[in-house]
Amino acid sequence: MLYYHKGIRVAITATIGLCTGESIADYEEYLRQADEKLYWGKKHGKNQIVK
Repeated sequence: MLYYHKGIRVAITATIGLCTGESIADYEEYLRQADEKLYWGKKHGKNQIVK
């Protein structure tokens, strides 16, 4: 995505890792899974959402 701020062109990208779950008690596992997906996305092209 391109963004212009005071005449300066700025490119913004994002890679996001997503994970869903049933129980809040397992949040640490969900965070680990989301983090794993985030790094997979960065390694395989960046600028994407990995679920």
